[in-house]
Amino acid sequence: MPPRKKPDEAKQPTEAKKPAAPKKPAAPKKKAATGVAKVTTARAKKAAAPAPVHIEVGEDTAPRSGGRSLVIVESPAKAKTIEKYLGPGFKVLASYGHVRDLPPKGKLKTEDVVGISIKEGWVPRYVVVDRGAGKGGGGRKFKTAEEILAELKKEADKSSMVYLATDPDREGESIAWHISQALGLDPARTQRITFNEITKSAVQRAMANPSQINDQRVQAQEARRVLDRVVGYPLSNLLGKKVTRGLSAGRVQSVAVKLIVDREREIEAFKSEEYWKITALLALPGTVSYTADPAKAKVYAKKKGEHLRKGATKDDETEAEGDGETT
Repeated sequence: MPPRKKPDEAKQPTEAKKPAAPKKPAAPKKKAATGVAKVTTARAKKAAAPAPVHIEVGEDTAPRSGGRSLVIVESPAKAKTIEKYLGPGFKVLASYGHVRDLPPKGKLKTEDVVGISIKEGWVPRYVVVDRGAGKGGGGRKFKTAEEILAELKKEADKSSMVYLATDPDREGESIAWHISQALGLDPARTQRITFNEITKSAVQRAMANPSQINDQRVQAQEARRVLDRVVGYPLSNLLGKKVTRGLSAGRVQSVAVKLIVDREREIEAFKSEEYWKITALLALPGTVSYTADPAKAKVYAKKKGEHLRKGATKDDETEAEGDGETT
């Protein structure tokens, strides 16, 4: 019995010492780890805070060495397919269409129409598009324009090259320009590519032939957008007051309405005038022997109520009503 008690007595101090030893050094380690985590989170929030990226225009966006290239398209469905074609050296993201536009309301003192300063040289004012946040079809969440721009900005900053692959029309050219302006992209590492079909050959061919943003197309779209705002807003207000509430009109509807109105006015102002068409066979005197015989003459047209000339038959009358010519 005595030898059995000795190991039990020896275990008791050992078991008491084991939990005490790790407690003292473990406490400061946990505090240090928590402090680092808080700093990292605060930095991450601070970096993600300026979501409206137009605030960061002009910021130094030097790419990281060895970074992959970023390709920006409009449709998220296209992004997944194109990324497969390009391979691991490329990251493809979507802008989901327009990221900036003229403000829908909030006219400034210097503006003649909301978002347009005509007196200062037709200067437009752009803001980040407010799509709102929520859920789309099927319960899927969709991002706001600020969140999309923040994501594009984050990826562009660490990319060696940025390719703007929006649609090859004026709207797509304008979207590419707005993205470059909102993200403050460096022109030296920003290129424009276009393709008309989502195939591997078309995408690779576009990547092999990049270009710059076409300013003329951008200005053409901007002029059309400004005209739509300058004509559409006042005209829509007029229609709402004079016709009925909720009607809207823009650059297309206003021109179409004017064409219809002008044509209708022409029809109403038309005045019918009576005219006659006469066909005759003529010859110099003495060259053809001819004696006029009124009895053989035919009347091919006459006014209503007027009796046939002497010598004309009923067949001639019928012919006269349908022909409308006199010989």
